Amino acid sequence: IMTQSTDITTTSANAIAANQPPESTLKNLWQHARMLADSDIIPAAYQRKPNNCVIAIELASRLGSSPLLVMQSLDIIQGKPSWSSKFLIATVNHCGRFSPIRYRFSGKPNTDEYSCVAYATEKDTGEVLEGPTVSIAMAKAEGWHGKSGSKWKTMPQLMLMYRSAAFWSRVYCPEVSMGLHTSDEIEDTFEKGSALRDAMSDAPTTIAVIPTIGSATAATAPIPEADFEEEQKPQPT
Repeated sequence: IMTQSTDITTTSANAIAANQPPESTLKNLWQHARMLADSDIIPAAYQRKPNNCVIAIELASRLGSSPLLVMQSLDIIQGKPSWSSKFLIATVNHCGRFSPIRYRFSGKPNTDEYSCVAYATEKDTGEVLEGPTVSIAMAKAEGWHGKSGSKWKTMPQLMLMYRSAAFWSRVYCPEVSMGLHTSDEIEDTFEKGSALRDAMSDAPTTIAVIPTIGSATAATAPIPEADFEEEQKPQPT
């Protein structure tokens, strides 16, 4: 019995260790992150913060995108990472599995019945995939519409499109969004609305990452700075 228990423990430990990238990969990743963090043209959330840049590089590698594009499209609001709606839609349209997302409206504009359904065709099967219906009545019931500075009041058609596209992506290709909501959705859950974008400076970042099969950076572990020769530059005061 003791031998069997030891074997199981050893197998489990080896399985965990096997998922870690080699040290050379981590060092290259860290050097890339430091190089990006030294730039002044990236968003403030990443300047002189290589740890945040590591996350951007990781997400970019899984999406087949560039780290700079991910940095420009990933908002940190009250510590919650979120995609811009435009980036999420563009990523779905670019993935090659579906036709571009389109929208079907019903109801009369400027009424609670005004609604939108996002849809696209799955290329492998030819099936038309329709997402959940999003309406002004839903926006009011959920409390999105009544918030101070709400875009649901000033540009309802655009907000219906953004929200229906976000719902569609979570239903049919959640791996594209990697479990993240859109910035508009996060803002709708806080009282201060879009002004909370400014809170992305020092908030801790946690992201649910779906492993990519065969990815060199799959299951990337936190990178302790002490393991590398150079230390992170102190932030200017």
